[in-house]
Amino acid sequence: MSAAVVGLLFAASSAFAQSNTVAIVQAGAGNVAEPIQSGGFGNTASLQQEGNVNQVYTLQEGGLSNGLEVEQAGASNLAHIDQAGGKMNVALIGQSGEGNEADIEQLAAFGNQAVIGQEGDRNNASIYQNEGIGNVATVGQAGDDNLADVDQLNGMAHVADILQGGSMNEAYVTQSAGFDNSTNLVQAGVLNYADIDQLNGGNNRIRVEQEGEGNEAYILQDGSRGNRAAMGQRGANNWAVIDQVNGQNNAASVAQEGSENIADMFQDFGAGNTASVIQNGDMHEAYVDQGRGANNRTSLVQAGQRQFADIDQLNGADNVIEVAQAGNGNEAYILQDGSRNNMADLEQEGVHNWAVIDQVSGEHNHAHVAQAGQMNKADIFQNFGEHNMVDVAQAGYSNEAIVDQLYGEHNEASITQTGNYNFAAAYQERGMDNNIDIAQEGLGNVAGAVQLGMDNEARITQQGQLNVAGIGQAGACNEASISQSGALNLAVIGQLGNSNQAQISQSGTGKGAAIIQLGSGNSATIMQ
Repeated sequence: MSAAVVGLLFAASSAFAQSNTVAIVQAGAGNVAEPIQSGGFGNTASLQQEGNVNQVYTLQEGGLSNGLEVEQAGASNLAHIDQAGGKMNVALIGQSGEGNEADIEQLAAFGNQAVIGQEGDRNNASIYQNEGIGNVATVGQAGDDNLADVDQLNGMAHVADILQGGSMNEAYVTQSAGFDNSTNLVQAGVLNYADIDQLNGGNNRIRVEQEGEGNEAYILQDGSRGNRAAMGQRGANNWAVIDQVNGQNNAASVAQEGSENIADMFQDFGAGNTASVIQNGDMHEAYVDQGRGANNRTSLVQAGQRQFADIDQLNGADNVIEVAQAGNGNEAYILQDGSRNNMADLEQEGVHNWAVIDQVSGEHNHAHVAQAGQMNKADIFQNFGEHNMVDVAQAGYSNEAIVDQLYGEHNEASITQTGNYNFAAAYQERGMDNNIDIAQEGLGNVAGAVQLGMDNEARITQQGQLNVAGIGQAGACNEASISQSGALNLAVIGQLGNSNQAQISQSGTGKGAAIIQLGSGNSATIMQ
């Protein structure tokens, strides 16, 4: 044993009393080890270096049964451990390779554990635990040029686990002023990046898995309790952000498999919010924002290529949104604002379909859209109403449906279109218990219905090509029905009054019919 090592052992044993132990083994040239132990009882430090120009700096103060072990194999590795004010602290660093750096600090702590394992070259790992009780931090790195940083501050029973395999991966974890927080992060591949923050909360859980190349994950949970965030990314250049701020029992989950997918979530000032996004394919975009409401739920599934979804739930409670898209280039936009117990359900399959659902300042409204085919459009607007329902189903090419329900209650509108280039519109305002039912099959058919009043019913059915039908109702308890088959037919019904009945049925080509009713209790029928 060298004279330098003997001197270090002699200095350590003379400085420490009460069964402290230091053991140092060095093989190679230019290695440095500087252990210091004070105020101890049963402190232990074991250092072993094999290679050249390795360095270890250690300190244990105010300890009771503290443990410290450093093992380095290779060249130019640097390890620094500092444990102060501890009791039963444990720190372990193992490095194999060249140019690795590992740093562990545990201050004013009780029962903390920190473990770092590095295999490869130029890896960097840092763990800092402050003012905590029972904190645990583990970092494992295999590969080259990986970076891992863990900070746990002012808390108790924190757990942070980082595992990196590959090259040039980066992971940052901060848990502050909380309790029972847990973070599990796994990175495999090249150039993956993860940044996780849990601040001023408790019982938070985060799990992130990244496999592939150039994936990015950002998670922040602040001032909350019981939050959970889970994110899995597999592929290349995927990007995901989860923000949960000042909420309770929030849960957010993102799973992306493919390339260049984007998922962005934000849950703010809410309680019991849940958002889940699954994207399978390439170049999908999903944006979810749930504002200051409670018990909101969002579920989004996109498969195929280049799907886009934008979902907002603001200032409401008990809202539900579900979106599923399959195909290429579909777009979905859903907004629920200032509402309670609203539900929006949207399904799109095909190419370049487009759907918008807006539910604003209402209660118990329900909107459902299902589209299959290409370039279909659905636009639904529900505003300042209660218990309104909309159902739109379209299959084919370039069909369009528009539904507006304003300031009403218990209104229902249904549009079903099959074929190509069909157009249907339903408008209900300041009424209640009104019903519009439009069904079209064929090519280039046009149908529209407007209702003002209560207990009105409008039905339009068209089959064929280039047929046009329109119904307008103002009053109460009016009934209107149009049925057309063939081509180039035109039918119009207008009702102003109460308890009127009108029916038009046409088949063939180029026929026209119109019924206008003013007053009450009128009845008219046209059949051609």
